Amino acid sequence: DSIIVHPGDHAGSADNGGKSVHIRGNAFAADEVSVLGELEFTGGSNSVNMLRVSNASGDGFNVSAGSINMSYVLVDNSSGKAIVLSDTANAALSNGTLYGNGNGLTDNSSGSITMVNSIVWGNTTAIDGDPVVTYSDVQGAYTGTGNIDYDPLFIDAANGDFNLDLLSPCIDTGDPSAVYDTDSTVADMGAFPRLRQFLAGTSTENINVSADTTVIITEDFTVAADDSIELEAGAELYFGPGVTLTVEGSLSADGNSEGVISFLPLNPDSTFGGVVIGVDDGHRDGETYSYIQISGVEAASIPLTVHGSATLNHVTIAGNGNAVSLSGSDGVDLNYSILEGTVDGTVNNTESFTSSTDQFTDYENDDFTLLAAAAGIDTDISNTDPDYSYADAGAYYHDQTDYPVTSITIHRPAFGDTILVSPVTSSAAGLTSNIQLFNTYGRYKTNGVVSWNNGNAYGSFTT
Repeated sequence: DSIIVHPGDHAGSADNGGKSVHIRGNAFAADEVSVLGELEFTGGSNSVNMLRVSNASGDGFNVSAGSINMSYVLVDNSSGKAIVLSDTANAALSNGTLYGNGNGLTDNSSGSITMVNSIVWGNTTAIDGDPVVTYSDVQGAYTGTGNIDYDPLFIDAANGDFNLDLLSPCIDTGDPSAVYDTDSTVADMGAFPRLRQFLAGTSTENINVSADTTVIITEDFTVAADDSIELEAGAELYFGPGVTLTVEGSLSADGNSEGVISFLPLNPDSTFGGVVIGVDDGHRDGETYSYIQISGVEAASIPLTVHGSATLNHVTIAGNGNAVSLSGSDGVDLNYSILEGTVDGTVNNTESFTSSTDQFTDYENDDFTLLAAAAGIDTDISNTDPDYSYADAGAYYHDQTDYPVTSITIHRPAFGDTILVSPVTSSAAGLTSNIQLFNTYGRYKTNGVVSWNNGNAYGSFTT
């Protein structure tokens, strides 16, 4: 039987009754499909692919007979054993991540047990028994070809993000004879390969960069005049030391407050040569780029140079070495942005901040989110952030969701009159009341809801 499991959390345990079962998560990543319980296999020829299992009160996988092939499986935070194999079970595990369990892999079976291209980290006991393990990252070390014992550098394991940091020792260190990852590189260890696209030289075709693929520019790279590069919201571009990106063709960079487009050095301790848009003849005209961060540019280079007219919305340029953050030769509109340095050339400023470093949470350590009292908060009244306050300056908004409402203003016109309400464009006419809510910093909430006390027609509010 084949079982397709759709994304989401699925509570409860199950067993295969000794029959052959093939289970696959209908997703692109194992953590999108979760079984919150135990999966037990007592016979048959079985397979499990693209699935997360987490059992707060027992084991994750329990295989006592038959055979099973498991690939791209995450087992995390199970109180018992992540995977336990016993009796006559045969098992082959590839690209697994076992984290935060009582035991990682337990082999009490007389059958053949192998594991390859996997990560066993953060468990009480990593491996118990004598399975054959190769090309895997095992905490505490385990003998086998290609095995390592290094921190895998998960993005945020404590909060369930087991993707690999770009500096992870598990990238490209899997079995070199195994099927390559889809980015045509040697297989990574673990259930979440870090897919990358490498650029150098000059483009020969159009380029699209999504949030799912990391681009690494290893040498100076030019997008040719006849080509385009499209950066989707959340796209990440990383640069080798001293490397510059020059866009002579078309650039599309439309990020948003939940998907910032970032230009960063590959190694946090290195710097790169910045981004140059257009050529000296100024043929570019009128393109708009939104929600961009540029950090880690060397002192000898300006982080962002724009030839031709362009509009920059919600840009953060900080953590660079040059005193100039932006150079615009033919007229750049800089809207609702925060730059640590000055601007050079023709730059039209609308509610943007230059030579500004005191609004960031931790400027010295490259945390460019905004402080609660930052002047750039709520400056863009034409847009709203996900917290339903007006959009903040820069690429990263300050979340005001949990701030209490400390002031309520009620506009109630006399019969026949109309009141226009600012900072919103709505109006109250006749005897209709319009209510405005402000938080502890005096900032307006765009979606405030007030519960009226039914016993008071004059508008007092319940506490």
